[in-house]
Amino acid sequence: KMKGGAVLLSFVAAACFSAVSAQPSASVEEFADIFVLVDNSLQKLNQFKNDLNRMISQLDVGPSSYRIGLALYGRDVKEEFRLNTHRTIKQYEKAVKSLRTRPPLGSNSDLAKALEYAAANFFTAGNGGRANQGARQFLVVALQQDFSERVFELANTLRSEGVTIVAMSENVPKERMRRFADPGFEFENLKITDTRFSSADIVFVICESDGIGSSNFHLIRTFVKSIIGSLIVHQKKDRVAIITYSDRPTVHAHLNSFQDRTEALESINRLRFQGGGTRTGAALRLALDSVFTLDKGSRKGVQKFAVVITDGGSQDSVREAAVALQRAGVRVFAIGPKVNSAELYDLASYPSIRHVFEIDGFAKLKALTNVMQKSLFHSILQSSTNSFKNSQDISNVYRLLLKSCAQKDEAGIFFLIDDSDSITERDFADTKNFIAGFIKTFRIKLNNIRIGLVKYSNSQTLEFYLSKKSSDSDVNKLLEKVTHQGGGRRTGGALDSIDSRFQLITPGVPTYLILVTAGQSEDDVREPARKLGEQGVTVFAVGLKDSTQDELQEISGDSERSFYIRDYYLLKQIKDNILRPICGSKSCMNNVLINAADIAFIICDSDSIEDSNFQLIQSSVKSLISSMNINQTKVRVAIITYNDQPTVHASLNSFQDRTQALESINRLRFQGGGSRTGAALSLALNSVFTLDKGSRKGVQKFAVVITDGESQDSVREAAVALQRAAVRVFAIGPKVNSEDVTQADILFSLFLLTDCKKVGKADIIFLVDGSRSVSDRFISMQIFMDSIVNQTIVSEDSTRFGAILYSETPEVQFPLNKYYSSAEVRQAINRMKPPDDTTYTGRALEYSLQYFEEKNGGRRNLNVRQILMVITDGAAHDKKTLKMHSDALPFGISLTACDEMDLVFLLDRSGSINTVQHKIVKDFTADLVEDLQIGEKTVHVGLAQFSENFQDEFYLNRYYDKQELANRVRQVAYLGGSTYLGKALNSVKNYFSPSRGSRDTVPKTLVVFSDGNSHDDVEDVSNEIRNRKIADDVIAIAIGDIYDTELLQITGDPKKMRNMFLFHQINVFYLLEIKLPPIPFLVENCTIDIAIGFDISQAPNVPLLRIVSPLQEIVRSISIVNDLSNLPPIKTKISFSIISPDGSYLLDTNFEAFNPEVLMKTSTFSWSQATYFNSALLSGFNAKFRSESRASVKVLIIFSDGLDEDVMRMKQESKRLQNSGVSALLVVALDVTQAFRVQMVEFGRGHKYKTPLSINLQNINEVILQEIVSHRCIFKKLQSSSLYVSLKALKV
Repeated sequence: KMKGGAVLLSFVAAACFSAVSAQPSASVEEFADIFVLVDNSLQKLNQFKNDLNRMISQLDVGPSSYRIGLALYGRDVKEEFRLNTHRTIKQYEKAVKSLRTRPPLGSNSDLAKALEYAAANFFTAGNGGRANQGARQFLVVALQQDFSERVFELANTLRSEGVTIVAMSENVPKERMRRFADPGFEFENLKITDTRFSSADIVFVICESDGIGSSNFHLIRTFVKSIIGSLIVHQKKDRVAIITYSDRPTVHAHLNSFQDRTEALESINRLRFQGGGTRTGAALRLALDSVFTLDKGSRKGVQKFAVVITDGGSQDSVREAAVALQRAGVRVFAIGPKVNSAELYDLASYPSIRHVFEIDGFAKLKALTNVMQKSLFHSILQSSTNSFKNSQDISNVYRLLLKSCAQKDEAGIFFLIDDSDSITERDFADTKNFIAGFIKTFRIKLNNIRIGLVKYSNSQTLEFYLSKKSSDSDVNKLLEKVTHQGGGRRTGGALDSIDSRFQLITPGVPTYLILVTAGQSEDDVREPARKLGEQGVTVFAVGLKDSTQDELQEISGDSERSFYIRDYYLLKQIKDNILRPICGSKSCMNNVLINAADIAFIICDSDSIEDSNFQLIQSSVKSLISSMNINQTKVRVAIITYNDQPTVHASLNSFQDRTQALESINRLRFQGGGSRTGAALSLALNSVFTLDKGSRKGVQKFAVVITDGESQDSVREAAVALQRAAVRVFAIGPKVNSEDVTQADILFSLFLLTDCKKVGKADIIFLVDGSRSVSDRFISMQIFMDSIVNQTIVSEDSTRFGAILYSETPEVQFPLNKYYSSAEVRQAINRMKPPDDTTYTGRALEYSLQYFEEKNGGRRNLNVRQILMVITDGAAHDKKTLKMHSDALPFGISLTACDEMDLVFLLDRSGSINTVQHKIVKDFTADLVEDLQIGEKTVHVGLAQFSENFQDEFYLNRYYDKQELANRVRQVAYLGGSTYLGKALNSVKNYFSPSRGSRDTVPKTLVVFSDGNSHDDVEDVSNEIRNRKIADDVIAIAIGDIYDTELLQITGDPKKMRNMFLFHQINVFYLLEIKLPPIPFLVENCTIDIAIGFDISQAPNVPLLRIVSPLQEIVRSISIVNDLSNLPPIKTKISFSIISPDGSYLLDTNFEAFNPEVLMKTSTFSWSQATYFNSALLSGFNAKFRSESRASVKVLIIFSDGLDEDVMRMKQESKRLQNSGVSALLVVALDVTQAFRVQMVEFGRGHKYKTPLSINLQNINEVILQEIVSHRCIFKKLQSSSLYVSLKALKV
C-alpha cells in the first residue's frame, strides 16, 4: 500500500521538476528543498516516519539534488535536521527513524508560531536553502489538529517568498486545508491513496465544422468543461490550451494562459460556433508547431496530451500530422462518431483501445464524461516519469523484465523484416531502431544468444548472423550497414528460408522469429509457418499498414503473438509484449511449481472494474496461462468470476491442455454489478478446491484474486479459511488490503520471476550418488540438477557444469570444459544411468577434486567461484575413509563439519503477526529442525521470541534430541503486543556465547522471522552482529505486512531476505554451504600491485602525513612481501591516487617499486577540497587497475573518514571491483567511530583478521602486510569456494 508521506513527497518531487522546467532561466535539473514540519501530537507518527523513509529511498537525495529537512512543532519548534545536515540516503533514513515525540513541546500545537519560525529559518542559504540557485522549495506540514486564523496570513507570507505549502491531515476540515495549502497540495488524510501525483500539458482540439453543427458544438463545450473540471488547472499543475478548427484552426488559449480552473472554464464559455469545412490535419500541425512549444508554456519533463473531438470527416491528411505529434511525445485521444471510426484510429495513440472513443452521436458525450475523466487521469498518472506509483508498480514490471532478459541463458533470436516497395526510408529506419532497442534489453555480452537478421522482398538476404560472444554494440554496427532496396513481398518464401536456406535453427535451443511486415504476402505462408512450428520455433508476427490479422495469426499460430499496428514508429510500443514471453522463463515457473499445482483464478467483473479494464485482465491471465504446463498431471487451472455473485466457469478437472484454458478465458464477458470478494473466496474453498472438482492431495494450491479492492462483504475470514486449507492467496488490485490477503504487486513478478535470479559465473560439479539406496529417486535427482542448470547462465565465460556419478566407484560423466550451453548440459544429465551399487562417498569425493583443475576446465586461477554439489541420501559405506580422505585433502575440508552448526531462531510474536502466521512460522521451524543432524557434536539449535519484551525459550545447549527439540518449538506461545525488534536483536547476541552452547569452531547463523515493522531502531545492532561476526550469517524471513527496509538492514544483503510464503507448502531441498579455506598452488612470476587511495570529506588543506601519520611506515612495510616459506620475497608495485568528486585526479602516480621520492611527494601533498568515499571512487580505481595493472594480485587500500554513500550501493560497486579481478579491498578508518561501517564494503580479508582496520590500531602496518601476504600467489584464494551437502534425502 502507498502511505501518505511517501506519496506526498513523490507528488512534491514531480511538481517540482515540472515547475523548474517551465522557467526559461532556471535549470531543468531535478532538485528541490523539501522541509517537513510535523505536529508533535501526530497520532500516526510511526506510519508517517516509515512512509517518509520509503520516499527518501526513491528520491535522488544529496547536496546537489533533493535536500530534506525535518522539524517537530508543539508550543515550540524543534529542528531534527536542516536541509544541509545530511548527504546520503542512509543518513536521512537513520535520522528519520530516530524521530520521537517530545513531551516538553506541549500538546496544544501552535502552527502559527511554527510558520513564523519556518519563514525565518528553514529555507535560508545558511541552512542549506537554494532558492538563489533556482530550486523549488516546499514546506510539507503534517497536521493533527486545527489552527488559528493567523495561520492563513503567515502561509501567504511564505508563498510570497516562493515556498509551496503542502498540507496533510486526517482531522482538519478540507476547506481549511484548501485555504492553507497551495492549490492541489491539500490532502485529507495521511494515506492519499487516490490522489494523482503528477502534472500534464493538455490541449483540447475541438472541431466546429458544418459536420458538427451548432447544437452538437454546445454539447462538446459542456463535455470539455466537465473534463477540465476534473483537472487541477494551475501553472504548477495541469496546464490547458484550447484550439478550435473548421477550414482553419484557431488558438484560443496557450498552455501558459490560465492561472486556475475558473479562467479555463470561462474561456470555454466564450467559444462560439463558426461552421465550415473539416481540416483536422491542419489543427494537429498547429498544435505541434504553435502550442506544444516552450515559449507558449509547454514544459520539459511533463506529459503531453491532445484531446481531439472531431466529426471524423477530415478534408486533409490526418495520419501524418498525428504521427508527428506522437513522435514529439504527445499522446492523442480521439473522440468522434462511429461511422468515421477509421479516421479516429488514424488519429489516436497506441493502444487504440485506450485512446479511441467512438460514439453513436454527440448526445452520448455526457455518458462518456466519467470514462474519459478516468482514462485521462490514469494516463497522466501512469505516464509521469516522476510518479511514485509509476516507479513503484509499473516500472517494477519493466525492471523485472530487464533482469530476466539480462539473465537469458541460451536462445536464437532472429528478425525477418519486410523490404518491399511499400516501405519508406523512415519506416526502415524505425525498424532498425526497434531491433537495436530490442537487443539492448539483453545483457551486454550476448553469450549463447544467437542474433540474426534476414531482409526480404522477392528474395531473401541474410544481413548478419552472430553466433556467440556478440554485444549490442556489434549489432548496432551491423544494423548501420543494412539498407532499404525495395521489391515485392514473398513472406512465405522468407519464412521457409530461415531453415532451408540459412539453417538458423539449432536443435534443443529455444528459437524465436520476429517477423515485421507491411502487408499481405504474394505467396502462401501457411505451409512454411507450419514447418517452423513443428521445429519448435516461436514466431511473433507484427503487421503494419496493409497487413491482415488473419494472415498474421496464420504465421504466428497464436493470437497472443500476433500484433497489428498502424505505423512503424509504434514498433517500440510492442517491444515489451514480445520480450515478456521470451524472457519470462517457463523454467522459472517450473521451478516454483516443480511437481504440480492447482491454481484458481478469481476475477472481479464489478462496475468499478469497467469493460476496458476487464479486457486487460483477460489478456494478463491469458499471458500467464500461456507460460504454464497445463494438463491433468501437472498444472490444473480453475476460473471464477464474481460481482454480486460468484460464478465457476471451470473447475480444476475441466481442462486437458493449455488451449482449452485459453479458450475459456476468451469466452468470459464483462457483467458489472457489485463486488463480493468474500463470497468468491468461500466458493473457491467449498466448490473448487475439493477432491470431486479436481483438487489433489499433496499438491500446491494457489488462489490468484484480481480485484477492485472494494469488497462489499467480509474478506478476511474467507481468506484465512483458504490459507488454513493450505491455499496460498495472492491478490492483485489497486486498493488491496494487505491485512486481508497476501498482496503481490503483479502477476508477472509473482510467478515468472519468483526466486529466479541466475548464478552469473561459477564452476559447478554435481557429485551424484547412483547407488541402489537412491535408485527409486534418481529421476528426482535429475530433475533437481536440471532446475539448478535452469537457474544459471551457462556459457564458456559464465557458469560451467561438470558431473560425476558414483556408487562403489566414481566415474566422470562430463568435465567442466565439455559443454557450454544449458541444453547440452541438461541432455547430458538426462542420459545419466545409475550404477545401482553400494555407496562410497569418500572415494568419490577424493576422485572429484581433480576435475576442478585447469586441465579439466576449472578456473580457480581466475578467482571463479567453485562449487561441489554432493547429492546423496547420506548413507555412505566408507564413513571412516570419508573422514580420512577429507582430512588429507589440500582443501582442508572436514566433511564432518558439514553437519556442525550453531543455529538460532528469533521469532516475532507481536501483534503485527497474527496467530495463524505465528503457527506457520512455528511449524516451518520445527520441520526444518527435523531435517537437521541435531546432536551435541553436530547441530545446536536455540530459539527466542519477542514482542515488546524479549523471551528466552531455550539456548543452544538445551536440546540434543531432534524430536524433543521439534516438539518444544511447536509449543512456544503467541503473545501479541508491540514490536521491538532492535531490543530483541540486542538480547539474542548472548545466545552466541560459550556459556549458552555456542562453539568457536562451527558456523553460526541467526534466522529472524518478522514483518520488520519495529518501533525501535534495528540498524545499529544488526551492523554490530554482522561486523563483529557474532553470527557468521543473518537471514531474515519476512511474514505478514512486510517492511523491506528494516529487514534489509538486519541482513545487509537482499539475497538473504526471503518471503515466508515462498517456503510455506513448498517442499525444500535443504542444502548447507560451507566456505572452504584457500587452495595452495604455485604461480610462477608472481606480481603484486597495490593502489592506495584517500578519502577526507572535510578538506584539511594540510599535508597528508598530518592526517595519515603512519603512511610512510605502512608503505615501507608493504613494499616487500615475504612469508615463512622458502620462496623469494616479492617486490610490490605501489600507486597513490586522490580522486576529486567529479572523477578527476588531484594526485595520481604510476604502479612502481618503492620510490622514496614518490612517497615523500605524496606525504607532503595537501589539497583544499573535500573528497568522497563513494561508488564513483571505487569505479575510478576499477578503471585504473584495468588500464594500468597486469599483476597476478591486485590490492586496493583506502584511508577514509567514513562512507559518503548508501552502503548497499557501495557494496554493489565493491562487488564489481572484486569481479574485475581485484584480490582485496582494505579500508583503514581515519575516524575510529566509522571503523565497523567502512568494513562493510571490504572484501578479501584473511579468515583470521576480522578486526576492523583503523588508523590508531597497534601495528597497523603489520596487520595490512599480513592481509596482503594472505593473497600472495602461492596462497592465492579460491574465491567463495563452497561445498554443498544434502541434509536430508531429496524432498523435491
